[in-house]
Amino acid sequence: GYMDEKMIIGEILKENGSKAATDWFYDYCVKNHYVKKSVLDKNLRFQASNGLIVTINKAKPEFRDPETAIKGNSVEEGFCKCVICRENEGYGARGKRNLRTVSLTLCSQSWFWQYSPYGYLKEHGIIVNSSHTPMRIDRDTFLLLMDFVDKYPHYFAGCNAPLPGIGGIVLSHDHYQGGGEILPL
Repeated sequence: GYMDEKMIIGEILKENGSKAATDWFYDYCVKNHYVKKSVLDKNLRFQASNGLIVTINKAKPEFRDPETAIKGNSVEEGFCKCVICRENEGYGARGKRNLRTVSLTLCSQSWFWQYSPYGYLKEHGIIVNSSHTPMRIDRDTFLLLMDFVDKYPHYFAGCNAPLPGIGGIVLSHDHYQGGGEILPL
């Protein structure tokens, strides 16, 4: 059940470290069909000899409506404030019945991690502020990102610009991107 998953991840983290815990959690999210691995495997990926990687995401088209980005894909029925709020976990009406999250403490603040069902990168996930606060970039952003990669050194962490049409598709809720790729900062 739901509580058993959280306990399993906590035990793996404590006994075997963050890589083993994220490996188990990613595999679990693939097996419960939240991460659409069979669709993601259709994405095109080219690697040049100089290390440059080009990917073409065929799994889910980019979202380009700046007005919706500003609203943060708000949820009109009021159960969740937006599509990445933790209240979406297990919420079938939003297609999140299989969504599972894991709590994170970053810089003494409450955050959580969830994998993206249609990730752009290997083991693509989202680091989400537990408080529904607007996206921003400031000094704390870099401290939070560094705290994340200190705890999960096998993952990268990055930030979209908090600007409509240029940055993330959800600007109303502070979050970062992460996953199992090596990317420049």
